[in-house]
This record gives sequence, C-alpha cells and structure tokens, in this order.
Amino acid sequence: DDAPSSQTLEEQAQELGTPSLITDFAVENGSLETCELLGSTAERDNCYWGIARSEKDASLCGTISEQGASERCADGVYQDLALTSSDKAFCSQIQDETKRDRVVVFFEALTSQTCDAEKDPAICEDVRRLEAAEKALDPSLCDKILDEGIRDDCLENVVTRLNEEESLEDMDTDNDGLTTA
Repeated sequence: DDAPSSQTLEEQAQELGTPSLITDFAVENGSLETCELLGSTAERDNCYWGIARSEKDASLCGTISEQGASERCADGVYQDLALTSSDKAFCSQIQDETKRDRVVVFFEALTSQTCDAEKDPAICEDVRRLEAAEKALDPSLCDKILDEGIRDDCLENVVTRLNEEESLEDMDTDNDGLTTA
C-alpha cells in the first residue's frame, strides 16, 4: 500500500511514544506542531530548540517559552551558521558577548596586541598563553589555556612545529645523499 498516511500528527506522535522519539520526529520533519504534543514546557522548548538548530533558523527560537533559553538557542544557531558557512557576518547576531568573542577568534588573527578591552579578558589571556607556547615550542603551556578551541589550536600548532623541526634535523644538509642523523 503506497497511499500516504492519513494519521494525524497527534496519532503519529502517540505511536512514537516517548518524548525523545516525538522530538526526533518533530526535528526530522521540521514540525513545530508536533512539539506541541509534548507534555511539559521543558520538553516542548527542547523540541523547538532542536528544530531551530536543524533548520538553521534562529527565528524559530522565539517559540521557546523562557527568554534566556530563547536567546541561547538563537546564539547557538548563529554560531553554527558562522562556523559552518565561514561567514563572519553571523557573529554580529550573537547576543552573548563571550560566545560572540569566542566565535570571532576563528575569523580574526587575534594576537595579544589586537586583543583589547572589548574582548573577553579570559580570551586575551588564553591568546597570550598560546603565543608563549608557540614561541617556546612547549606543549605543556597549552594545557594552561582555558578555552578548549584555543587550547586545541595551540597543541596542534606546537606539535606540528616540533615535528617540522625534528624532520629538518633529519634532512640531508650537506647534499651528500645521507641524512645528518
């Protein structure tokens, strides 16, 4: 039977059963109406948030009942849009200053000289730690960085440079066909 289902959304949701399955169904189908079938406000809000992120539509976050959660949802959507599209313009839509600064770091060559009072002081301190670790080629200094993204970049940069220096030591520096090691 290839006929389309004549079940209502409510019947489909009841068939799915648990709130998480209802939410999954709503997100997969972009159905705010299905979220309405969930019992608690928290479950409905979680469902709306999932659809907003899945659809990459921050305006859907406005359906979330609690203002703070609605703003965090929109910030998350704009953050995802900025990072997945590599479009810095979305950063200006992020309301939370700390989150916005952390996303902007991915687009700007933030250095201790360009980090100013407008930036989150913790980010600026992490940038100073990153620069010190890269200058000293000391990965242990990266472990002191609080921001996970900056810490990961630090470790990757320092380890890569250490590996490059190690491979330079193994090169044939006198052109005799043999390495110096």
